[in-house]
Amino acid sequence: MSAFCREHGLCEQTFYYWRKRVRPDAILPAVEAGFAEVAIEAAGVSSSIIAHLNTGVLLEVPVGADPAWVGRLVGELRAR
Repeated sequence: MSAFCREHGLCEQTFYYWRKRVRPDAILPAVEAGFAEVAIEAAGVSSSIIAHLNTGVLLEVPVGADPAWVGRLVGELRAR
């Protein structure tokens, strides 16, 4: 670890402090990729996309939202 900390300009004590503090269960789990059934309803112009998740959650996302963020959000909602 000494070499790693030196290479990245980190204090070794700080590195170990944060390593203890960040538990493995605090890290978000990976979201399994896959396909979802989508129903499209033509009801005029909209500035958002509405998705009904199989968990019963109705999610309304603004058009142009970052797809990676939406993926993380859906993953978190599925986990609950």
